Amino acid sequence: MKYQIALVLFFLGVLSAPAIDQLRIKATKQLASRQNTGNQNVFGGHTSLTQKEYVYRFDVLSVSPQLANPIKLEWVVMFEDWSGRLRPGTHGTCETNAGMTKAVSVETDTVHLNQRNWQGPQNSGKIEDKIAGYGLRVNDSNGNLIAEQYEPAALKKQIDWKMVDAQPNDDGLKALQSLLGGGQQQQGGGQQRPPPPGAGHPRHP
Repeated sequence: MKYQIALVLFFLGVLSAPAIDQLRIKATKQLASRQNTGNQNVFGGHTSLTQKEYVYRFDVLSVSPQLANPIKLEWVVMFEDWSGRLRPGTHGTCETNAGMTKAVSVETDTVHLNQRNWQGPQNSGKIEDKIAGYGLRVNDSNGNLIAEQYEPAALKKQIDWKMVDAQPNDDGLKALQSLLGGGQQQQGGGQQRPPPPGAGHPRHP
């Protein structure tokens, strides 16, 4: 009797175990463009602005013949602005068919980042935006979540997908990354970005 009970519990454990992953996902961050404004004289020193654009490419390969195509990918690329705040840089969705012999590739829109450097008579430094990572979710044709991936893993607790879905993706998010401390009005009713902190640091125009 004890043997039969143990056998039943074993099979229940197998049935309740997570399903084997149906997808293999590879994410690649790529620098799409880089521009430098050159040095500008200000307050006895000089300052320069470097603008970078990054994209992510997701390569998705099916490893299960039971995968229900088409699949829907949903992603968000996060960045940390110069003040340390975590923000969505770009997000999107795509429906595609994942095969078992060749990976399908999906590329995100660009994420715009800025870096302000300054050199003064007594000090120098920089402030910059940085890529923080990404989150990716995949649903099958029935709407079931079959895979998700976060890099770094800690972003899983920091990404609010409902909030991301409710945000515009184009001009509104790009405006959040306008020139650092440029004193320009954000689109969509956003706030101006303040100049870098610290007395004696030149304020960029």
